[in-house]
Amino acid sequence: MPRNSLDNSLERFGEIVSLAKIYKTKNKYEDTTPEELSCYKRNNLRKIFKIERARKCLAEPYKTIIDNTFFINNDLYWWVDLYPKTTYYRLRGKAIRTFLEVYGYDL
Repeated sequence: MPRNSLDNSLERFGEIVSLAKIYKTKNKYEDTTPEELSCYKRNNLRKIFKIERARKCLAEPYKTIIDNTFFINNDLYWWVDLYPKTTYYRLRGKAIRTFLEVYGYDL
């Protein structure tokens, strides 16, 4: 059993990764109207709007962590100059939990 399976942190991390994949398809939907989209694509567009709303509601350190870790993905170790390792992992866990609560995911 994985070390972090007791509090389901791995499941929450996976949920954010799947939401980030959907969010990265945002550019496909910019020039289309909702009436032109299939049901599947319309559902993805709703998720993208919910993701944007959840990102706007986060406080600053959490927003930075969520954006740089999942949505921007420039550098895997972007946090090294800002946080010690344990602080980053602690804040990342809180940021993930807060983001999913605002998004509407049942923890």
